[in-house]
Amino acid sequence: MFAHLCSPTALSVLSSFPSPAAILSASRNQIIECLKPAKKSQSWYELKTDELILAAKESLPFNRAQQSNIRVLRMYIELLLSQQDILTDLRAQMVYWANFSSDYPLLRSIPGVGETTATTILTEIDDIKRFPSAKQLVAFAGIDPSVFQSEKFKSSHNKISKRGSPYLRKAIYQATVAGISNRTGGPLNPILRNFYVRKINEGKPVKIAIIATANKSLRMIYGILSSQQPFSCSK
Repeated sequence: MFAHLCSPTALSVLSSFPSPAAILSASRNQIIECLKPAKKSQSWYELKTDELILAAKESLPFNRAQQSNIRVLRMYIELLLSQQDILTDLRAQMVYWANFSSDYPLLRSIPGVGETTATTILTEIDDIKRFPSAKQLVAFAGIDPSVFQSEKFKSSHNKISKRGSPYLRKAIYQATVAGISNRTGGPLNPILRNFYVRKINEGKPVKIAIIATANKSLRMIYGILSSQQPFSCSK
């Protein structure tokens, strides 16, 4: 029914209607109200309600011996929501402390680098002066190709080295995917998007093109932090 089981909308529905019978005994308005966290259109609410009712009709009924499962399910949902609140609070604290660093606004100036991503990058890199060159930073992140020649991947089977920080690697990957995304008004990060498209046009598989673009993204970050100059499309 939902792309993500632990999304606010899915948990809202599960908590309110933990069994097929609960769905079938509810009114359409009650179901729609539980779908509101999704912040979708009315037509989406109506369609999803129809899907939930149909699924409930096709599901096996709960018997009395299974009623304890409902209690356990709700307990797990409450525990999960509590953990999500704690994570949200921790992320907020991370961002708060990151704002004390002069490098944080420089990272945030890069299209595709959000608050949490910038905080992760800042924490993992620490001081950019620890890395004499962009190549060493790329190696630290583990996104240098295992086989590298003339800045081009030699085959479609090359893998990233996966040395160094997995947290930095994930953050760079997320920032890269966000940066190359094509929005209504154009790509979020034109520099990365153009580089990615060029790799695709060269015949590189999507995953290899993204790795190459992530490599370029980290080199861009190295230049920005080293020069203490914010992102510019001319770079």
